[in-house]
Amino acid sequence: MVTHPHETPVPTDRTTEGTAKGPAEKKGATVKVTIDEDKCCGAGSCVLAAPEIFDQREQDGIVILLDPEPAEDQHAAVRDAAAVCPAAAIALADG
Repeated sequence: MVTHPHETPVPTDRTTEGTAKGPAEKKGATVKVTIDEDKCCGAGSCVLAAPEIFDQREQDGIVILLDPEPAEDQHAAVRDAAAVCPAAAIALADG
């Protein structure tokens, strides 16, 4: 803590929860991923954002969900994938 005469003490630890993209995730939090194949347009944005979670069918490019409950270290990538999906075919639910 830093203090100056005639000033209120100011803590030096300025850590805050979350980022510019949103609040910090709780430890042990789960995210459940669902896809709507009928909405999918085969753009592949999800595969680029989270290749461990999404793939595409070779015949038509429709999304394949590899892991419906990804590990915590994949949550940010999954949220990015859902955000960049041009067809809004990816739904996320906190579990």
